[in-house]
Amino acid sequence: MTVKRLLERLKDSGLWNGRKPSKTALYRFTAAEGLNRCTTNHHNEAVRTFDYPHFGDMWSADFLHGPKVRRGTYTCKSYLCAIIDDATRYVVAAHFHLSETTESFLSDLMLAVRRFGIPRRLYTDNGAAFRSAHLRSVAAKLFIALPHTPPYKPRGRGKIERFFRSVRDGFLSARAPSSLQTLNKDFSEWIIRYHHTPHRILGMSPLNRKLTDTGESLKQIDPAANIQDMFRLQTTKTVGADGCVRLWKIRFEIPDALPGEKITVYYLPWDKNAILVGEDKRKAKALDTVNNAYRFDQPIRGNNNNKAGRKAHE
Repeated sequence: MTVKRLLERLKDSGLWNGRKPSKTALYRFTAAEGLNRCTTNHHNEAVRTFDYPHFGDMWSADFLHGPKVRRGTYTCKSYLCAIIDDATRYVVAAHFHLSETTESFLSDLMLAVRRFGIPRRLYTDNGAAFRSAHLRSVAAKLFIALPHTPPYKPRGRGKIERFFRSVRDGFLSARAPSSLQTLNKDFSEWIIRYHHTPHRILGMSPLNRKLTDTGESLKQIDPAANIQDMFRLQTTKTVGADGCVRLWKIRFEIPDALPGEKITVYYLPWDKNAILVGEDKRKAKALDTVNNAYRFDQPIRGNNNNKAGRKAHE
């Protein structure tokens, strides 16, 4: 039984009024008495601190529950996805999103890889966003190792947790609600100051530590290559009687395809405007029935006075 469930039963039975003692005090008591559900002998094991020597040896990634943001007339919760370098504490990517998903994480990872190169390792916890087949596929294409935090051992992720603490205390504290765009704009400015602020452990700022790093340069993506192809998912679809395939409940028109034909589809989950199909990866757009209707029109071209042509058009 979880502590939360236990407190609900105490409140339902009238043994606790929900105020005194406070919920925080009861949580502290259960932790001190070893009554937490996840309490194991892991906490008694020796902690082995580690530091990789060079930039790109390992990047750590995680999500932080952020503030609510305005979205039209409503408010919704935001999530901060951050990726930091283990050796330099440099933040290679960090943005607030409206969801805590693999798509949110991979969109940030793609930006980081395009800007800095391919890391040798990517260290994450066991959350659903980091255990997906999509991430494993991308890591395999880029030859990135994917170590994960052992269950119930959060202390192995101290660096990124410490960064999140700095975000809470230095950026999110007493911040007024805003739009997601404004939140990310202000956070980008805060990240610049963070990179220039001396780090107590490093003895210098994360930016200086990165600039003075003597490690081997990271492998870069070929400028002529399309980095999105390395992050695309692949699936096989059957062309319907309407000449379309369906993805995300959207119909995409496949030119020159026969009904019943099997076709390979390549897509990015965060880009629903177009997909790539076939071995030559042709671009297929969402079906536009109105535009297709106008294809029967034959407008008059040029400024000649061909009466027969105008009459035929009419």
